[in-house]
Amino acid sequence: MRYKHEKYARPIFQIVFLIAILWAFGFLYADRIVVGYYPSWLKSTLPASNIQFENLTHINHAFAWPEPDGQIHTDSGFLYPELNDLAHQNQVQILIALGGWGNSDGFSPMAADFSSRFIFISNLVDFLYTHDYDGVDIDWEFPNSTTDRDNLTLLIREIRQRFELQNPDWLITFAVGTSSWTGQWYNYPQLMADVDWFNAMCYDYHGSWSAHSGHNAPLYQPPGDNCGAVDVGMTYLHQTRGIPKNQLTVGIPFYGKEFITSGLYGSFTGLVTDHIYSAIIPRLSSGWTYNWDNVSMVPYLTNSDNTRLITFEDTLSVQRKCEWIRNQGYTGAMIWALGQDLTSGEQPLLTKLASTLFDTSTAVNLTADQTPVGFELNENYPNPFNPQTTIEVYLDRQSHINLSVYNAAGQKVKTLVNLSLMAGSHRYIWLGDDDGGKRIESGVYFCRLQSAEGVKTIKMLLIE
Repeated sequence: MRYKHEKYARPIFQIVFLIAILWAFGFLYADRIVVGYYPSWLKSTLPASNIQFENLTHINHAFAWPEPDGQIHTDSGFLYPELNDLAHQNQVQILIALGGWGNSDGFSPMAADFSSRFIFISNLVDFLYTHDYDGVDIDWEFPNSTTDRDNLTLLIREIRQRFELQNPDWLITFAVGTSSWTGQWYNYPQLMADVDWFNAMCYDYHGSWSAHSGHNAPLYQPPGDNCGAVDVGMTYLHQTRGIPKNQLTVGIPFYGKEFITSGLYGSFTGLVTDHIYSAIIPRLSSGWTYNWDNVSMVPYLTNSDNTRLITFEDTLSVQRKCEWIRNQGYTGAMIWALGQDLTSGEQPLLTKLASTLFDTSTAVNLTADQTPVGFELNENYPNPFNPQTTIEVYLDRQSHINLSVYNAAGQKVKTLVNLSLMAGSHRYIWLGDDDGGKRIESGVYFCRLQSAEGVKTIKMLLIE
């Protein structure tokens, strides 16, 4: 992959020691990638000035697309110079994303014709220069024949050759599916030589096309369900197709799906509807129940009469996925899409993703049968929440702890526990009230765990 690294003047023994330590962790911090797709239609709800650039390394500006004759089409208002400027000011690279669902019809005829390919690549180079992009993300959904496969390979080879002449620092990334249904039409051994990394779309494992309801993006596949999961899909790309882990980002959706069904993995009727995270969370205050699947490691909501189900990502499942990414050694995460988690001015999923992915400490609690070491204050769930949330504490030895909730001004609101506990996991439910039992206002709160071993804090968001 192509990165720009600063040079540090250090004694040689310090450099060797530092490299050895980082190698032992299995990754270099500088190579950790967080790619966020920024759809042009989110400009009004998430203007460039409100993007959390500090939590990103790359932005894919979506979508433009190729025409059959090699022209590049953009909708009116797509170009957003402020986005490019702010990204670069914050040391974030920005790529133009071409294609996407419903915008990919031009790829096949364009790639099949030498003249159209030449025109397209020339237009792409001009586009990158003129509008100050750092490369291109190809999102051809999907090639579906051996002819498409061969022409795609040729197209990417020719783009790379042109980039090497014009600007060798320009990136080529590629959005791909995670199964053989799409994967059979990619010549990965040849593509790997020209693509900097592949953004794996680890979602849509269940939907209107599946035989039953199920999770949108389960981390693990439960027994009896063969619709796929993140670990299954990434194993296919890495082990079956041979893509190195440092060329793979793991897709994390900031949206979920609603089924008309009586339960998880049951039959469903009608349409399956997509909802962004910020539209799902308010259901918690209108009679929906939060559930956590400890096999697939993702949450879901059920309505009061058990006729509807919503499967989605929250801060806990995002944390689990990012811990898994780090432990497995993949290069980072891809997000579809930025802004979809915007809730009460906060972006909780993106914040949790970056803080976990860039954390160099050892990950914990990836699966139900793994035991963490030390003492831990795990992410509360759900978060945001209404009217209640569960807080989990783990102790590796008997300890006296104080677990309390504070408001944003640092004032104590509620003491949840202040006593000596045995080793093990302990769960506490906070009802969004103060020590007097009075319901408190919505807003940001902090839960603080103090023991003889130290202090840990998590951020919680109470919504109305």
